[in-house]
Amino acid sequence: MREFKFKAWDKKNKKMHDVMSILDIMRPGVNKYRVITTNGEMIEEAELLQYAERLDKNKKEIYEGAILKIWGGTDYQEIAGPVVLDIGRDSDGYQHDYWFGWKCVRESHKGPPYDDFSLQDIYSDAEVIGNIHGSPELLNGNRS
Repeated sequence: MREFKFKAWDKKNKKMHDVMSILDIMRPGVNKYRVITTNGEMIEEAELLQYAERLDKNKKEIYEGAILKIWGGTDYQEIAGPVVLDIGRDSDGYQHDYWFGWKCVRESHKGPPYDDFSLQDIYSDAEVIGNIHGSPELLNGNRS
């Protein structure tokens, strides 16, 4: 059975929280929810990030919006990219309507600016290094 867990990004206070309860949608069609965190705080406008049911190579939970790094490419460089929830294909070629993928952004790559990989295919070699909200600079190769 699928495990549903969420984290909430509090845009106002720029903090990530574990979610205990989702109360309601603040604006239909927009990823903004009112939630209660595991430490009892109420956040009025939170963006929800869903648990992907996968752990990285350090046994850290992977959520939508996580930035993963992995060694790869033809020159075996360190590559970072965000985890997304989308429609996509695993390496078995099967189309999934509910798919966690990894967008690998490569500036030196010829062709499209990114490649899509199924999280299922890369999670055990990946490391969570941040998230798109709290550390977006990691997507630009800036790892200071």
